[in-house]
Amino acid sequence: MWRRLFFKQQKDAFLVPDELLKRTYIDGSLVFKDNVWYGTKFAKYFLTDLENSSIKISNEKKWNPYQWKESDQKLKQWNCTIFKTYQNNLKEFDKKDNEIKSINDFCS
Repeated sequence: MWRRLFFKQQKDAFLVPDELLKRTYIDGSLVFKDNVWYGTKFAKYFLTDLENSSIKISNEKKWNPYQWKESDQKLKQWNCTIFKTYQNNLKEFDKKDNEIKSINDFCS
């Protein structure tokens, strides 16, 4: 789902600077294997909106916004919140109605 969306957004590309491309892990393997990242603008807005949803849920549940229990983080009930956030971001980025419809079908 993500890869397809990001590759559709060819104009939304971030060229990884050469100095970062040269970075390696301790074993010598490259940290960055691609020199272009697509969909970074979408990802930024999506993650910001997802954080806002998370903070709202934290307030409702009276949880610390950045210290959810691991078991609470993995609850399947959050899947539709994630997909609805994704859907709202798709609308903002003028994506096709059939992608939005398939997410609605999943969450209904």
